[in-house]
Amino acid sequence: MSKSHDATYRAAEFAALAGVTVRALRHYERLGLLRPRRTAAGYRVYTDRDLQVLEQIVVLKFIGVRLKQIPLVRTEAPADLAHVFFRQRQTLEARRRLLSSTIEAIATAEQSVRMTGRADATLFKRIIDVIEMRQNHENWREQAYELIEQKRVRLSAMSSDERDALRQRWLVLFADIRAALDDDPAGPRGQALAARYIELGRQMADTTDEKLAGHVTAKPASFDPDTLLEELSDEQRAKIKRALAPFSDPRERDFIRRALAARSETR
Repeated sequence: MSKSHDATYRAAEFAALAGVTVRALRHYERLGLLRPRRTAAGYRVYTDRDLQVLEQIVVLKFIGVRLKQIPLVRTEAPADLAHVFFRQRQTLEARRRLLSSTIEAIATAEQSVRMTGRADATLFKRIIDVIEMRQNHENWREQAYELIEQKRVRLSAMSSDERDALRQRWLVLFADIRAALDDDPAGPRGQALAARYIELGRQMADTTDEKLAGHVTAKPASFDPDTLLEELSDEQRAKIKRALAPFSDPRERDFIRRALAARSETR
């Protein structure tokens, strides 16, 4: 049934129209997501505009945006909102990949049981290994996206001079790492470099030292970092790779990973 733009609804009618409960409407109102008008008698009155807002809330909530984040998301520029959709899509696709890997592992186990007529501990261990490997990949990927988003926000808030100065400090750090490759990462020089890495990392991401070090050291050996850029255009990928080229030597990355691991063990 069509409604005029000026149509108004009482709470129960509006909840039924939107397919939510009155309790949900009250909850969204407490969070500042909905702001219904009030009659002289104090009753809440909702409009078609409120329905549009509620539809946005329901969609964002369904795709995984936390309710407390929704007010900020709804006021962001279109490009930023597109980034929110991109991140949530990445999260859902990660869950789909994990589910697909699990289904494949179970299908393989099913076929094995049908062919051999038995199910031993090795069969279950293979399923667990597949699930854990995929879960580790997806957990690390999710943490990487979170750090990337934090870096994007921090860097966008800096002036051009501040960004250049920070990049220069990273360049000097990696030059020093390159000069220390023959040292013991757990030694004094390696630990000093690890501390500098953490210090610079904290300037770019809102996280703890332990989480930052843990993220670097927990990177799965088989994880392909290029997958973090797979949704970008060729031009964007090329630009990012050029910017990261001075920090991409696997020997240097491995040195700092081992230095951070040693640092964590001593804390």
